[in-house]
Amino acid sequence: MIAGFIVALFLYINPKTTTILEIPFLKKLAIDLGIFYIPFVILVITSASNAVNITDGLDGLAIGCIVLTSVAYAGMSYITGHFVFADYLGVYYLPEAAE
Repeated sequence: MIAGFIVALFLYINPKTTTILEIPFLKKLAIDLGIFYIPFVILVITSASNAVNITDGLDGLAIGCIVLTSVAYAGMSYITGHFVFADYLGVYYLPEAAE
């Protein structure tokens, strides 16, 4: 949770980031989290790390899940970095996200 707090604080203070939460594929829905952005980031980072810990267990088979989610994240980052795809699908366009 401390690492999540450090990352959340850095993202909140950084002027290049925004606290607006946009839901993919819903064009008009954008929620400005404001100061609640910090607990949201802490929750996401802590939940993601704990989910991998629970999935891995003692046998070390979390790599299959990690590969699938990595491919999904790579696809979403490519879509958000490509203006035509982002406009068509209604996701937020982030220049240089596909790099």
